[in-house]
Amino acid sequence: MIAKNMPKKISPTYQQKLFNDDQLGLPDHDKIVRWVDQNIRTNPLLILRALGIETGEASVESVWSRQRSYSYSHDDVFSSAIDAIASLGKPELPGPPPLKIFSVVWEPLVKNDRGTIMGAMDLRATIGMPTPRLDYDIKKVEIAKEKRRLLYESEISTWKPYYGRGVYIWEPKKNAEKILFDFGLSDELKNLPFVFKSDSLHFVSNVRWEFDGGDYDYDRIDLVVEAKTEIRSAGELMRQMNFYRDHLSRGTKCLVVAPAHAWRGDTKSILNEQRIHTLNYMSNG
Repeated sequence: MIAKNMPKKISPTYQQKLFNDDQLGLPDHDKIVRWVDQNIRTNPLLILRALGIETGEASVESVWSRQRSYSYSHDDVFSSAIDAIASLGKPELPGPPPLKIFSVVWEPLVKNDRGTIMGAMDLRATIGMPTPRLDYDIKKVEIAKEKRRLLYESEISTWKPYYGRGVYIWEPKKNAEKILFDFGLSDELKNLPFVFKSDSLHFVSNVRWEFDGGDYDYDRIDLVVEAKTEIRSAGELMRQMNFYRDHLSRGTKCLVVAPAHAWRGDTKSILNEQRIHTLNYMSNG
């Protein structure tokens, strides 16, 4: 007969069956997680370097200057031609704004597709790297059918075919006045580059950088962190990290943080070869 007040046995999670994470209850474990948390919030470049992402002023500038395209058309070739012609007159890019920390979560739960809790990770975070958008104004001028051949024949030496798909880009030349005269274009279009497709000229002007600081203005870097006070074997740790990766969205980076003395033999090299990043606790990178 079972006693009524007998405590109910708690079934172990799948994670607990797969590997033993007995360091979770140790104060030193919390210190490592807290250290990572604080660095994500106050010194994210340290974390990005550990993830293999080049940092420092030059590299942040590089990410910042990797412009996002303004989609002018559903035609990819045409839209790319517009971007190419706009890039000819783009202004100097200002300095990048700070990185943005979207979230830092302790002990996020790992669930399967049915919502069953499989376990938990130590920490999960999302860091945003700012990316500007090159924007511009477009003025579309339709060309009468009888004049399209004249446009091709009279100025063919100035045309630059773009990917050979019936799209051409044209940069202002010394004979800009002749084109303006032949096709009755206004003076405001003088010296503006344009893209020609089908029956229209698409003039590009007021090229500028746009950055509103909204969530969509950042490239997101998702990462999960596993803190270790000691590492018994690379195999056991890899089993744990692969369990996490099986439940993570594609592109999420994994980082293991441990004291320098905890790394044994080739453990770091093995993890790095398996695309698991490593960082020494209390290091400067």
